[in-house]
Amino acid sequence: MVAKKLKKRKSNKKQNLFTKFFWLAVFVFLFAYLGFANVQLFIQRHHKKDNLSQLTNTFNSLAEEQRKLNFELGATASPEYLDRVAREEFGYKKEGEQVVVVKKNENEPAQEENNKENNLQFFQNIIDWITVKFESLTPK
Repeated sequence: MVAKKLKKRKSNKKQNLFTKFFWLAVFVFLFAYLGFANVQLFIQRHHKKDNLSQLTNTFNSLAEEQRKLNFELGATASPEYLDRVAREEFGYKKEGEQVVVVKKNENEPAQEENNKENNLQFFQNIIDWITVKFESLTPK
């Protein structure tokens, strides 16, 4: 009888030890899972805040652009705007005005090529001068 009671106590101790380890493992796993989930939520919240601030900036810039376009739209209906566009874009003139048309020279591209050649020649002259100076300094 006494031996049976000792066996039951030892088996109860083993079961109690197993139960304690089981619950400890459950709590550790639960704590680790909740900690990991909390970190993930924090990262998501941070990304959402960044996205929100970016979208807010975009919204503000688009609202400003819309305000400018609405102002320009209102200005396009004015007679002054129509007169200015007609004069600048289509060559119309008011009474008493003279239209002056400035034509480009056809020789301009040739002059630009000539200027490029002169610039290259200038740099070539500098390089030649430097090489002559260094050659005179080096002993032969």
